[in-house]
Amino acid sequence: MLIGVQDFIAGWIAGTTALAIGHPFDTIKVRQQVLHTRLFKAVKFTFKHEGIPGFYKGFVLPALMIGPSNAIFFGFYGGTMRFIGKEGQEGRVDLTDPNWERNVFLAGTFAGFWQVIFTCPAELVKTLLQMQTQNKNVWKSRYETDAKGIIDCLIKIWRGPGFKWYFRGITPMMYRDCPTSGIYTLVYEWLVNCDYGYNILNHKVVKQSFAGGTAGLLSWIFVVPLDVIKSRMQGDNMYNPQFRSMRHCVMSTYHEHGWQYFFQGTWPVLVRSFPFNVAIFVTYEFVMDMFKLYT
Repeated sequence: MLIGVQDFIAGWIAGTTALAIGHPFDTIKVRQQVLHTRLFKAVKFTFKHEGIPGFYKGFVLPALMIGPSNAIFFGFYGGTMRFIGKEGQEGRVDLTDPNWERNVFLAGTFAGFWQVIFTCPAELVKTLLQMQTQNKNVWKSRYETDAKGIIDCLIKIWRGPGFKWYFRGITPMMYRDCPTSGIYTLVYEWLVNCDYGYNILNHKVVKQSFAGGTAGLLSWIFVVPLDVIKSRMQGDNMYNPQFRSMRHCVMSTYHEHGWQYFFQGTWPVLVRSFPFNVAIFVTYEFVMDMFKLYT
């Protein structure tokens, strides 16, 4: 079976647990990337004009989607690992298989592909809602879409540019998420299966936390420019789009802001990635252990 049911359920619970930690960082990251502002300015203006709720703009849709999104990722990952490889006695990976690293990378990449297909419309709506800022004369944004909520945003897209706009930015998302999902799972399986000797790193939860956080950090550190392009394409004005394609977005961004702009939002991304992925993997492994214990 290509989708592991237990992995699916564990991924759903893990994604929901991690979202509350990561969403404020994601909001600041998106505002930096689309509204062309610095980290501390984005934090200051968000808190000053919108308070704590401002950091959770666009939260409802990810809250509804993060569960099934991670369920799809871990469902395909676990199912694919069982399909193309042999499970070890202690986990998903048989470390005696000389091809286990290749299998993990391929399974992670495949899972990332299906996760992008599912999450692209949700990422689009989330980004548009995160652009709905108060005190608009301070932000000076040309990307505002005046959407009043999830349903209003979905309707405006449908009545405006139409169905294809729901998948706006899917190309940079594919470049960003597919190979890095393979790296993500490979780094995690490497680190979680290491023997660190008789010290605290060999404690199961500590090892999972270190492996998950490091995997998240390394899978993001090299793809921030792709995330910037994704955010700018999805945050574009749907009625009068500035960018015709991913290539046009790259060239326009470079000519308008220079190469440094491709690293906008780096600090929120990196700060978010470690605790977010610790929460995902520790919760995922805990739920999977419960399945093994009671089934």
